[in-house]
Amino acid sequence: MKRITSPHNESFKLAKKIGTSRGSRKEDAFLIEGGKLLVEAIAGGLEIITIFVRHEDVKLPEELTEELQSEAMILDEKLFSELTDTVSPQGIVAIVRRPSGEGKTICAVGRKAADDKGKDTKDLRVIILDRLSDPGNVGTVIRTALAAEFDMAVLVKGTAEVYSDKVIRSSAGAVFHLPIAFAGSAQECVDDIRKLGLRLMTCHIDGLDIYSEANIAGGVAFAVGNEANGPSKGFSENSDEVLTIPMDSRSESLNVGVAAAVVMFEKYRIDHS
Repeated sequence: MKRITSPHNESFKLAKKIGTSRGSRKEDAFLIEGGKLLVEAIAGGLEIITIFVRHEDVKLPEELTEELQSEAMILDEKLFSELTDTVSPQGIVAIVRRPSGEGKTICAVGRKAADDKGKDTKDLRVIILDRLSDPGNVGTVIRTALAAEFDMAVLVKGTAEVYSDKVIRSSAGAVFHLPIAFAGSAQECVDDIRKLGLRLMTCHIDGLDIYSEANIAGGVAFAVGNEANGPSKGFSENSDEVLTIPMDSRSESLNVGVAAAVVMFEKYRIDHS
């Protein structure tokens, strides 16, 4: 393995640049940390550009090709620490190419997701993240969506960067497996959801009881809103139904990640009953 000791090394400088949101977008790549996430990225079909390790004794995942293993670079300890966000770094950092489908319209991602699963777009299960600002919540919702067999997620402009380290880690790699589309506004999202033939339902503090009053069978897109302000009016005012989760009157609301999990697994229960 080649050893890098200088901060002026081009590969290291690229990694540092990609570690910022702006640099990640510009270079069309992002960083991941740890062997498990590296394996998940490979399983998700993503291109691995460069791998860095803390020292020569770090064991690389067996899933890596011989070429990738041989091209891995050893980073000086100080340089390596500049690339990691965690308190106890796992010894592996990789530069990964952003998915080739990123930036495609909701309709395009939805049609491909439907084709891949052999279903009609009007039967899709979609979760919409409307300006969720906390990376942990974004990752949790995506991780839960994959577990609850949702077909895709839509991130509305203002939502935390999906390929940031915190989102990737909190999603446990689910961002590499769940199809993700992006919308510039609530109205754009609503229009595309209609084109796919889906019913739109918004989760809100005031609405129909999801357990006893709402009909969530069949293809549906659920919108969950910003932690502080809730969903945009563009969703609430254009929804087929507005849903709520019944709870003790002493509780004002649920964390958005928890609320989304409740809704998605109620959908899972309905579809499997």
